[in-house]
Amino acid sequence: MQRNVQVGWKGLRMGVTAADTPLAAATYDTLPADKVNISGDATSLKLMAFGTGTDNGTALVNLYGGHGQKGAERQPAILLAALTFTLGKTAGMQANKNPVADAQLEALTDNFYFDTVAESDQGGFVPVRLGLDQGQDRVGMALVRLTGESWLFAEVETLTNITKFNLIGAWVNEIVNEVAVL
Repeated sequence: MQRNVQVGWKGLRMGVTAADTPLAAATYDTLPADKVNISGDATSLKLMAFGTGTDNGTALVNLYGGHGQKGAERQPAILLAALTFTLGKTAGMQANKNPVADAQLEALTDNFYFDTVAESDQGGFVPVRLGLDQGQDRVGMALVRLTGESWLFAEVETLTNITKFNLIGAWVNEIVNEVAVL
């Protein structure tokens, strides 16, 4: 039996309006400024995004993870997953609230959820499970398996016809082979 325990949504990258300068191999052992510390014993990370732009605009995101915060315990950043998010601009895809702040979004008519998430050609190190309803005007989600990382960094490699990108995640603790005691 498997049971999933989800921690609330957290902003991984909020209000991104331009692509990042890519992480260079020479800087993989430097902690990125926008890194997010991983919560507790998370085994997976559930991802979704919302933002503004034209229908079918895309955002390519490289999700890096690393172990340790300082000194000898710190290991270089590893590309965990490379994902492409596609914006869905139909009435049912409007994002009325920011799931992180549980607050109304500033321009209700311009914020939409990304309805498709796909793995990009450059791949990644860990398994990614994609939602079954990709591109069907439902919120697109991905579940990224974690391997003990202590921090994550979501690098926005490209924004195509996207004016604002918000990537949010929820830590998931999967408890596998739980035995019920009667």
